[in-house]
Amino acid sequence: MVASDTQNSPEKLIPAKLPKETDTPAHINLAEPDINLSFLHAQKANLEKSNALKDFDLSLNAFQIADASAPQGPEVVGTMILNGRVVRKDMSEGPDQVIWYDKQGNSHAVLDQRITRMPVDIHAGIHPEREEQLARKANDILYAGADRSNLHLNPKPIVGFNSVANMMDAVAGSADLTEREKCNVWSRIVGGLKSDKYYMTAKDANPAVVDSWLAGDVWHAVIPMNDSYHGDRLINLPRDRAINAILNHELGGEANHLQGFTRLKWLAAQRLLGPNQGDIESSRRQLNALDVFLKDGFSGYSWAWRRLFVE
Repeated sequence: MVASDTQNSPEKLIPAKLPKETDTPAHINLAEPDINLSFLHAQKANLEKSNALKDFDLSLNAFQIADASAPQGPEVVGTMILNGRVVRKDMSEGPDQVIWYDKQGNSHAVLDQRITRMPVDIHAGIHPEREEQLARKANDILYAGADRSNLHLNPKPIVGFNSVANMMDAVAGSADLTEREKCNVWSRIVGGLKSDKYYMTAKDANPAVVDSWLAGDVWHAVIPMNDSYHGDRLINLPRDRAINAILNHELGGEANHLQGFTRLKWLAAQRLLGPNQGDIESSRRQLNALDVFLKDGFSGYSWAWRRLFVE
């Protein structure tokens, strides 16, 4: 359970009620008529059935009738244990509590608050020592998800869209992370993918989202959660204005952010090949995926992204 995003100390536990569920926004169109988002709302109740939680021990507390005269408040109704330590407490109301441990073994409880607006401040309220843990987790997921089978032919590990989706699933299924921490870890992974240590390929991407100029630009599809273009400017516009902004960007506006030979090359390609339809479609689908993120959290984003971007 996650609650509305507020500015709280990472160690201050403040009960909060879940916002009322709303219908899926009418503008969400995942481009496939058989997509059903309703199961995402029940995902929390089925965590113990998820492969992503295979390393966690689950326990439920026995139901107890409270004394009517006793103060009423959230109660722990379940816990998740990793490596012998409690990492999540499922509360009877309000957000869950995620528990992390510092180098001295001291526990720190953090509310798993829902993210309700973008861009995400991926560092807000996160202790420096916890940041180190998140960086290691991002590196571990990235290392495990990259294809190293042909390093004798290609000196860089290869990452395709299916691998990206698998990495997203690994982040989404990490019950020892809050929503903000998941955004932090994912943004670190994207930063790693953009480095010169990995080779990104769109060979297994949905053909509709492949860069129609050189098939090499994947960064409308793969973005950090603090992205300033899709995750700030576009997502915070009314949808019709956002689509117009995407079109204007691909019809020439992007060149205004380029300089020198790179700008001339972009303008020449645009004149020769026309608008980059793959980038346009990729940006449109990215907004749809971010809509699901704001409604259902990172697990919803991961699920929608796979359906929208993987072939």
